[in-house]
Parts: sequence; structure tokens; C-alpha cells
Amino acid sequence: YVLKRSRLRRRRHRAQPTGPPKLVIFDFDGTIADTFDAGVMILNKLAGEFGFRPLHPKDLEKARDMRTHQLVRFLGVPARKMSRIARRGSEELHNCIQSIQPLRGMPEALRELRRLGYSLGIITSNTELNVNIFLRNHGLELFDFIRCSSKLLGKARMIRSVIRRQHVHAVDILFVGDETRDIEACQRVGIRIAAVTWGYNSRRSLVAMKPDFIFDDPQELVSLLAPQAAP
Repeated sequence: YVLKRSRLRRRRHRAQPTGPPKLVIFDFDGTIADTFDAGVMILNKLAGEFGFRPLHPKDLEKARDMRTHQLVRFLGVPARKMSRIARRGSEELHNCIQSIQPLRGMPEALRELRRLGYSLGIITSNTELNVNIFLRNHGLELFDFIRCSSKLLGKARMIRSVIRRQHVHAVDILFVGDETRDIEACQRVGIRIAAVTWGYNSRRSLVAMKPDFIFDDPQELVSLLAPQAAP
């Protein structure tokens, strides 16, 4: 009972949105950039360095159904080393960032949202250097800000920081992400979340978290945010 009450307190009540968002924030890995294969390869490389279990191909689909804390427990990742592991993962990704491609349809969707006048941002556990190299390589320097943290479960804090720094209300933000931890962070802060199925977590695991929207194609996001034509 005490645990249930604690969880309820952490989930912030959200005011009812009255219109489209003014700011659209994107996760990076698995939402904009196709880093899945590189991420698995790097995770398994770091397993020996930090003493946790590698993720075998036979377990990939099972892992995609897991929430972040479940995957961490499944692999035996030491909690006290998570920030160091995330930093090392970003360092390893830097070595192959030149070969990372955008996810299909995302460049067109981002350019269209910018054309429609939306303010765009990125919140990620990757590094600003990696993100900037990727954006420059693919002509996607469309974002008003990039916020980074090596803490895998630190997105709620970063969202609150963005709310303060950008002088925007929570009700005017839409977050777009591919992981259950994105949904958890947004529900904790009280902003709308659009979960996308082309990234790390499975559609089934995302639906179970009850996001505000769930998209299977980037064009669905554009359709949601594009002004509706008059009848």
C-alpha cells in the first residue's frame, strides 16, 4: 500500500491540453538515429569490461519487451556503474557515428515539422558531440536545443530543466520517444508522450505503458501535428 501511494505521488497530474504543442522534444537513439545494431554490439563489448551478461541474439525479442529496470536486472548490470557504462557506450558509439543513418522517414518528418513552425529539441543519454556530428552529416540541424545526460533514468529531470529554461508550460510539450523509460519520464513530469515503434522497445511493451499516442510511421506524427484542412 505504501509503495502504491509512493508511485502515485511520482506520477504528476497533467492539465488537459487545449491545442497542439508549441515544443516537440525528440529522443535521439532509436527515434531519430538507427543505432539499434550498434547499440547491441557496444553493449556486448562492454559486458566483459563491466562484468554483466551480454545480450545474445536469442534474447533480443525478449529484451525489447522489457522495461529498462527489467533489462538491467536481466543482464545483471551493476546499478552503481550505470552512468559509467552509459558514458563508455557513447564513447564507443562515437567511433562509428559516421556510419549511423537516420531511421526511415524521420528526416522528412523533421523538416516538415520545422516548416510548419514547430520548435524542436532533443533530450538524450547520448553525447552532444555524437548528436551534432549525426545531425550535420544528414542535414538535420533543425533543433533549438540539445540536452544530454549520461544517467539512463534522468530524462524527467532534463524535461523539467527544459521547461524552466525554454519558458514553456508542460501542457505545451510533446515528447517523441521509443522506450518505456521515455513514457515513464513524461508521465512523471506531466507532459504528452508519443511512443514510436521503430526503435528499441516493442510495440507491445509501449502500448502497455499507455502513452498518449503510438505511431508506426513518422508520417503519422506529421499528420497529427499538421493543421487540419478546412472542410
